[in-house]
Amino acid sequence: MRIIWCFSCLLFFCSFHPTHDNLKEYYRLIYQAEGNLCYEDYGAAVANYCAAFKKRTPFYADLRNAFKTALLSKDSIKVEYIWDLIKKEPDLVNDLKNNVRVLNLCPTTIKSRISAYTRQRKKTAFDLIMDSIRAVDQQVRKECPNNLNADCKERFYRTDSANIKFIASLLGRTSYSETIQGEKSLQACFLVAWHARRWGFTDLDNVLYAYIKNGRVKPSILAQLIEYRSDIDSVNKKYLDGQPDLGFGATSIVINNHLLEMNQSDSLIEVVNSNRKRYYLDSLEKDIPKNVLLLQNTLFKGCSGDLNLELFRQNMPEEDYKVFLSDLTQKGAVKKLWF
Repeated sequence: MRIIWCFSCLLFFCSFHPTHDNLKEYYRLIYQAEGNLCYEDYGAAVANYCAAFKKRTPFYADLRNAFKTALLSKDSIKVEYIWDLIKKEPDLVNDLKNNVRVLNLCPTTIKSRISAYTRQRKKTAFDLIMDSIRAVDQQVRKECPNNLNADCKERFYRTDSANIKFIASLLGRTSYSETIQGEKSLQACFLVAWHARRWGFTDLDNVLYAYIKNGRVKPSILAQLIEYRSDIDSVNKKYLDGQPDLGFGATSIVINNHLLEMNQSDSLIEVVNSNRKRYYLDSLEKDIPKNVLLLQNTLFKGCSGDLNLELFRQNMPEEDYKVFLSDLTQKGAVKKLWF
């Protein structure tokens, strides 16, 4: 019996470690590809994407980036290879039908295949439940738009509390995957969970962290939720009041279409990168070139969740931005204003 038990343990560890190692190697190659992409080395980028996709089933976000990169590289063989992967996922192809920028780059043959594509992913019970929860979340906020009103706050609290506990229970019992349950259902989960963070609910944290470590989901958006920091208040506390923030931190913040690189101590960067590593996230310093790409290359505009952790992004009137920038600059918080 003892021999059988030892043999079983050996099989378990042998089966686990290659999967874990494949996931780490997958991310290493993906981040190399993203680095190449930021510096317009499209050939090297698409080669790294293709190498990553041989390590494990690719995430939707990485397939989207790889397809755009292959088109930019004009490597017809790589375009065909990535198209063969994308066409297995109806949600991805149907999204492409509405992406004019990508369609304009596609060869005529690929464009025709996208146009003729008729497959649809069948909605699961998980999709339908998440649609209902999101509808409740949005209806409450539509009927009660004043966040500061006491009655509204009480209503939000009750709704968010019930929603987040239900979602945590549901995800804890569901073997979620993008292919089966769909990417948009998890995005709906994120929206509801984001609202619930206002009240300090952390019911989802352990479930989402396990999803990331097991390779069920790409970490960029969910890690932001787990290490929640509130928008403008976080920056004010960190840079204007001198209060440290040891979560993910930000080397860059984006306000409207302006990119600000912030002063960070080496010790803080080390702490933040250690934290990011837990989630298989790229290092903090890579956020600058990625944000440049997101702001200046229209093909990737609005796709921050596909590339990196969206640490701080805010829209405000230009005059308010100038005052805010002046305050930050006087405090010595701004290392460089990129544009």
